[in-house]
Amino acid sequence: MPTTGLSLSDYWLVIRKRGWVVIITFVTILVSTIIHTNTIQPIYSASSSVRIIERRSVSSLLVEMIISPGADLMTSQAKVITSQPVLERVVLELGFVPEDAPSEEVANAIGEIQGLITTSQVETTNIIRISVVNNDPKMAALIANKVAEAYIDYDAKEKSEQARRVRVFIEGQLAEITKRLNVAEEKLANFKKSAAVTGIAVNIQNNLANLQQQRANLIKTFTEEYPDVVRIDEQISNLKEQLKALPEEELEFARLTREVEVNEKSYRTLKEKLEEARIAEAEKVEDVKMVNVATPSAQPLKPNRRLNITIGSLVGLVMGFFLSFVVESLDTSLGTIEDVESLIKLPVLAVIPYLKSHEDKEEKRRFWGKKEPDRTKLLRSQLLIKFDTRSPSTEAYRILRTNLRVDELLKNNEKIIVITSTGPDEGKTLTAINLAIVLAQNGNKTLLIDGDLRKSLLHKVFGLKREPGLSDILIGSTNIQNSVKTVVDIMMGELDADEVSKSPGFDNLNVLTSGTFVPNPAEVLSSPKLNETLKSLKNIYDFIIVDVPPILPVPDGMIIGSEADRIYLVYRSGKTSRMALMRAKNQMDLMRRSPKGIILNCMTPQAELMPNYYYYYHYKYYSEEKKGKDKKTEKSK
Repeated sequence: MPTTGLSLSDYWLVIRKRGWVVIITFVTILVSTIIHTNTIQPIYSASSSVRIIERRSVSSLLVEMIISPGADLMTSQAKVITSQPVLERVVLELGFVPEDAPSEEVANAIGEIQGLITTSQVETTNIIRISVVNNDPKMAALIANKVAEAYIDYDAKEKSEQARRVRVFIEGQLAEITKRLNVAEEKLANFKKSAAVTGIAVNIQNNLANLQQQRANLIKTFTEEYPDVVRIDEQISNLKEQLKALPEEELEFARLTREVEVNEKSYRTLKEKLEEARIAEAEKVEDVKMVNVATPSAQPLKPNRRLNITIGSLVGLVMGFFLSFVVESLDTSLGTIEDVESLIKLPVLAVIPYLKSHEDKEEKRRFWGKKEPDRTKLLRSQLLIKFDTRSPSTEAYRILRTNLRVDELLKNNEKIIVITSTGPDEGKTLTAINLAIVLAQNGNKTLLIDGDLRKSLLHKVFGLKREPGLSDILIGSTNIQNSVKTVVDIMMGELDADEVSKSPGFDNLNVLTSGTFVPNPAEVLSSPKLNETLKSLKNIYDFIIVDVPPILPVPDGMIIGSEADRIYLVYRSGKTSRMALMRAKNQMDLMRRSPKGIILNCMTPQAELMPNYYYYYHYKYYSEEKKGKDKKTEKSK
């Protein structure tokens, strides 16, 4: 990738080029998410709710404020719902443990069920929600309802027990007060019999108590110098003097009378409280009521399939985009014209798109069906005679022909053109064949030579016999006239004769196959006979296109290249690393046979610098031409 900053179009080209990484990553993560989601045991949730009615007297509120002023009733009751006494009833009633189970086993069962239950207050209401999770929706609903019922029963019994304790306490206090009242009354009666009293001290003490109460009320508002306070003080002082002047019997009578009155008052109060306690104990009004009954849920709480699949899809896309840029950054190959030209300082003569035909699609289907594709059929299906003369593929080779400057080459007698590549599978053979075809279509008498004596393909593509050929000429077993195949031989081969005959300029194309297999191709090519043969052929043909082996693996290409007028490197975009391309260029420079240019091959729309070019040229330009022809036809009619 270029080291300069990337624009949005550059990012889009990377995504198109590495779309397979995005698709594979997306599908892998999405499928893994779906499989993982389906393997998770579903968890269901069920909820019941109870309403708590708070019934308390003023006295109980005061007591609670003194004992626990910061306590919250709803929070406390939420804790009570999950407490040991309530859940013990649940596990016993649902049969999680037998009735006679040891306490340790009951405690373990309570601990397990406690982890399934959560309680929460519904907003600011007096309703508490009881939620239970379980892998069985029916069991979750059953537990939620049973917990609510157990809590209601527990609360009712607790309230009843509390009322009973209050009644018992009041009964005890009433018995004590009754006894004290009886004793006080008996003492008072006996005293009356034993002493003659008038009861004046009782009146004085009552008046004194009233005045003291009045003074206490006035002091809250006024000072001691206030006239009313001064007057009451004087009255209190007079009453105290009167009490001191009374005999002892009058004072004792007043004390006994006061004691009886106090006990009578306490007796009446406790008697009223006892009746209230009996009524409260007899009442069966429940302070807790069931509001909502839990029902089994049809949809699990976990896993949330829709959410998981959505997250899996998003993660898959993000990871796919991320990995596509990682793969692009680790790719050492070259993908654009600028990359190639800036690296090896050679011009790119043409950008050959990937040639896709019907046979190619069929072979891909067979390949994905675990059948090895036939390379010969693939090459044969990519010959220019298989394509329309106005197709982008044909135009790409015409651009190559134009950039070779054919007239200038003929003028300089530079007729021998070697087509090679850095490594295998870069499309040099197909490029050599199609270049020879467009040169022949241009009216140039062209010879196509298979200079690859190791892995020859030309005779297979054209359906010709391998022998005699180049190797036979070089070892002297035959001559040029007996080895060169003409268009008649090609039509009699395995190619479609109709396609060959309809292809313009094909009669200008001759083919020289590789010939008999030799165990030492480098030594055979190094013979002086090669130079003589090529000189002879230059006198016969306008152009000689030689398909030679790749530069880096074997020396054959450099040997033939040393006898050629021009050498061109075929580079398949995204196939070979930039280091290998640079090494091949340096190796050719050392032999003083530097290539004259680069041919970018198999450029897919994902890797093209301007992917809309061919679309516009082919579909727009030629569609307009077709419309023009249609209009002329209509006019002629």
